[in-house]
Amino acid sequence: MENEEKSKLTLDRYYADYLEKKIDFGRHLWLAFILLTVVNIVMFVADWGVTVLTAAVVPYNLVVYCKGLDNGFVDGAWPEIGGFTLMALIASALILGFFFLCWFLSRNRRGWMITAVVLMCLDTVGLLLVAALVYQNLFINMVDIFIHVWMIWMMVKSLKYVGELKTFLEEEASKEFLAEYTRHY
Repeated sequence: MENEEKSKLTLDRYYADYLEKKIDFGRHLWLAFILLTVVNIVMFVADWGVTVLTAAVVPYNLVVYCKGLDNGFVDGAWPEIGGFTLMALIASALILGFFFLCWFLSRNRRGWMITAVVLMCLDTVGLLLVAALVYQNLFINMVDIFIHVWMIWMMVKSLKYVGELKTFLEEEASKEFLAEYTRHY
């Protein structure tokens, strides 16, 4: 009888760890998205002429548009960092700060992960608008669109695993396991 309880405890731990890894994957994807956006903005402001895929479109294009305003939208390099660019950098920092807050607080609160998914959906709508209105061609941004949709899918799956973990911890886990496993949700 004691061996059955030990094996149940071991299985509970393995299943909960499996679900936690699936949840953390969605969270780490969101963090990578934030960091790549910061890298993209820094490379643009530094005028390196290189961009990275998988970046938040709204903060990045805000900086691009405002730097264009400061430099008169002329062809070539835009060396000037004026008032519009500084305001855009502050606004982008606030947006990305909120993204980071969602990532940080989603560790133990499901609502913040839902907020991150909603923000990702809004950014995808922004990407579609930029592709349709600025470039007037969705196919130019097809890889970005695909990556955004994939990230939304993976984050929604992470939310599903949060629900499974919560249900598992409430209904199926042994009492000893619950006593020592209270980290998540």
